[in-house]
Amino acid sequence: MSGTAVALAILPKVAATLSILGSCCIIMFTMCQTSKNRRVYHRLVFCMSVSDLMYSFAVFLSTWPMPPESGAWGAVGNKSTCIAQGFFVQLGLLVPMYNACLAVNYLLVIKYEWSESRVQRVEPWMHFLTISLCTGFAISSVPLDLYNPANLWCWISAFDGRGKGAYYFQWGFFYIPLWTIVAFVSYAMFQVYRKVRSHEDNINVCGTLSNNKKMRKHRKSQKVATQAFLYIGAFYVTWIFGTVNRLIITIDHEIVITPLLILQSFFTPLQGFLNFLVYVRPRYSNYKSLNRNFTCPLAVKAILPCWSYSHSSNSLEETTDEAEKSGPTDKSGPTVEVGQMRPIQQTQQGESFGFANQDPKNAYQSEDPNIAPVAPRADSLPTVVDEDSVKIE
Repeated sequence: MSGTAVALAILPKVAATLSILGSCCIIMFTMCQTSKNRRVYHRLVFCMSVSDLMYSFAVFLSTWPMPPESGAWGAVGNKSTCIAQGFFVQLGLLVPMYNACLAVNYLLVIKYEWSESRVQRVEPWMHFLTISLCTGFAISSVPLDLYNPANLWCWISAFDGRGKGAYYFQWGFFYIPLWTIVAFVSYAMFQVYRKVRSHEDNINVCGTLSNNKKMRKHRKSQKVATQAFLYIGAFYVTWIFGTVNRLIITIDHEIVITPLLILQSFFTPLQGFLNFLVYVRPRYSNYKSLNRNFTCPLAVKAILPCWSYSHSSNSLEETTDEAEKSGPTDKSGPTVEVGQMRPIQQTQQGESFGFANQDPKNAYQSEDPNIAPVAPRADSLPTVVDEDSVKIE
């Protein structure tokens, strides 16, 4: 057995393991939130992570479910195990479909400035169309005998008299939907980019008072747009090698570029891990900016699932919403260095300027007006803003 065959069997296991761990962490993050704080963004990312978890596990098996007569390295399965793996690999179309749903969410929030309640009205249709379409493709492939050993794992393929017309079903059930998603996501991100740039142009021509308000709105838009671009970047990295490989095969069925196939075997199952890096990036960067004595172990502790939620008095979204409703914070008082926190000044009624219902003994505010106040405890880490779900108001 050649070294290439061994690499094609092992690399998907490595990448899928990372993806499984990343998807599990995202799922734990969203599960740790209270139901009232989960927004459309969180539910879409949760569903995408669950879908990736199923897909990554199927890909982790790689050549194991294949029957030995397929000739693949490590093949110890049979027709039934191959069909089962092929079903969940095809069901993995849910992941790019939910990427498209995320793009819709970002487009509506940033480009068209929809409120959260308005986006919630179209959310059920996102889930219905995504799940029904992908499940329909996966189920209909079973009676057509399309799931057979392929290059990397069991999927839609012709093998031993089974899978007639598999090449065309690959296009109809997977590649045409995938490339349609790529085109739509690219269009959506272009519109988001144009909207953010238009905010910058408006800021340059506005007066000082109006400029401050528009600057705060623009900063929020920039943060959310950055997350959107990173998610789409992870999506592109995942599918670029498989897309190029498919285009080459379409041109000439006899061409097999081994390095490209190896890259495809590693990056295709990796999206769950890449999504995890994007998901925790705001928490990591905010924690680093708020702590001068930054160390990697403390950073890992800060982004561990459930830690911040169980050790903070307010949820990330609650403190963010309060900050948005209140406007700019009071800037009086001594100047402090970046990363230091100072108490919020109190009125005679005991309410803080700009942030109501905060405990005067525990409420602290960052010098950055975009970071909501937190209630630090001796055994806790500072709460950071979830940039993905900031409302643009």
